[in-house]
Amino acid sequence: MELMEKKVYLNFSNWSYLKRILCEELGAPKSSTLKCEPKEDFGGAAFDGDGDRNMILGQNGFFVTPSDSVAVIADNAMCIPYFVKTGLKGVAR
Repeated sequence: MELMEKKVYLNFSNWSYLKRILCEELGAPKSSTLKCEPKEDFGGAAFDGDGDRNMILGQNGFFVTPSDSVAVIADNAMCIPYFVKTGLKGVAR
């Protein structure tokens, strides 16, 4: 569960969707999302305009670019409650 225990600390219009996806659909604890309310100035971080690109940020400056985020999620699928329950059927980029 290590991947899902990381905190999300961003304020952007798409984060309200991300909160629903992470917590309600994928089963992450609500404590894994913080400051997920939309802000006009995006709180200093954002997805792109249509929300299809993002960056995964981790401890000690670790980051995953948008083009590699699906690979990281697939590699850590067994840390995500939804995929533990249903299995990972496939991924596409």
